[in-house]
Amino acid sequence: MPDCIERWLPMIMETTLYIIEQESSSSSEYTFDLPVAWLPDSIRKNANLEYLAWLQENGERAKIGKNGMLVVDAAYNDKEATS
Repeated sequence: MPDCIERWLPMIMETTLYIIEQESSSSSEYTFDLPVAWLPDSIRKNANLEYLAWLQENGERAKIGKNGMLVVDAAYNDKEATS
């Protein structure tokens, strides 16, 4: 990574977190998705770690809903039901 980018990384991370928080605080049922690696700690700490691993293994993106809660993929629920 070029040195100049490292100086901007904290600001980029703070901006990303701010956008996620603003989008997820919406009163609508709107959802958006992000790569699992981009999820901030505020979302990760309440997430099922097995689910996050499943998303990554399957090349899926995490869907973020109201209040920053993860919306669990139906395919994961189906997998759990058949286990």
